[in-house]
Amino acid sequence: MTKPQSTAAYVLRLTLTLFLITVIVAGLLAFVNYLTADTIAEHTAEAARSAMTQVLAADDYTELPVSDAQAATGVTAAWSAGDAGTVVRLTTNGFGGAIDLMVGVDNENKVTGVAIISHSETASLGANCTREDFRAQFAGKTGELAVSKDGGDIDALTEMVDRHTCAVMLELVQGEGGVVALEPEYVQAVRALCDEKDLVLIVDEVQTGVGRTGTFLCCEHYNLQPDVVTLAKGLGGGLPIGAVLMNEKVAAGMGPSSHGSTFGGNPVVCAGANVVVDRMDASFLANVNERAVQLRTGLEKLPRVRSLSGIGLMVGIEFLEGIKAADVLAACREKGLLVLTAKTRLRLLPPLTLTAHDVEMALDILGSVLAEMDPSKTEEQA
Repeated sequence: MTKPQSTAAYVLRLTLTLFLITVIVAGLLAFVNYLTADTIAEHTAEAARSAMTQVLAADDYTELPVSDAQAATGVTAAWSAGDAGTVVRLTTNGFGGAIDLMVGVDNENKVTGVAIISHSETASLGANCTREDFRAQFAGKTGELAVSKDGGDIDALTEMVDRHTCAVMLELVQGEGGVVALEPEYVQAVRALCDEKDLVLIVDEVQTGVGRTGTFLCCEHYNLQPDVVTLAKGLGGGLPIGAVLMNEKVAAGMGPSSHGSTFGGNPVVCAGANVVVDRMDASFLANVNERAVQLRTGLEKLPRVRSLSGIGLMVGIEFLEGIKAADVLAACREKGLLVLTAKTRLRLLPPLTLTAHDVEMALDILGSVLAEMDPSKTEEQA
């Protein structure tokens, strides 16, 4: 008669069995990695070489050293393409995994092309992915990115448009550029140019959208109907979300899986965004506009303020000579008022839920800060 096995002995045997299975599986994986390491490395190198020629064609590429400062910004490699320019490889990590970008820059610091080389899901959107159906959509279409530094000059923009141009992207109020709103005449001229040349007009409303300027979209101030609108920031009310609005013409060019995201459509974040959108009724936006008028009227009366810019509750403040926005920011922070800077201006992006009392408190603090500032001392410290 067999003696019953004790519970302790059974658990010990089970643990040993699982341990042996784990060791065997780990060994097999290590062996497979060993056998395929050279193939993977060769494939990665070939993808990189292909991307280099796509973003900046040249007869020869010479690898350049990467400084610690460059590495800190995500630069993992760089190559000189002789008279053609320079190719830089950037690596960034996100929710979708590591993303490798190859960027070509000519000797006039003009971006000549961007290619994605990645082994994560994001690679399926690039020209170098292994999926033939996706690669057919994007291969050879990384193109050239041209940046106009003459915002408001329709002639300068028109000169940049050629037969290779596919779209024009605008920020109606230049946030980081100094809180400068584009002139309505210029915006309408850009729309007309896009219609004439059959270009897609993209408006970046990441900062201006969702009530920031007193309307749901800043486009409404310009009576503008873009083809694509990008949204984020305020849409989630503090939750991380991004969204793209597009008309039927643009949407028709996107098929299933052509724009995927691992965490896209997160139900919790989308629920938060729905609450934000539901709050954007006439009463809410009326308060935004009333507080904007109150804030701007008060700012115009403060000492050392030269001019105001922006739209609604997106406000830029230009100071008289000798007053630095960075110094005002630091002093305001010490008194409990959080503000931002944009180039030489102070930038205000208050919560859209602020009250009349909140505005008065902010004006009191900013007014006391400016009254205490001595322009001569500020200049001496510069």
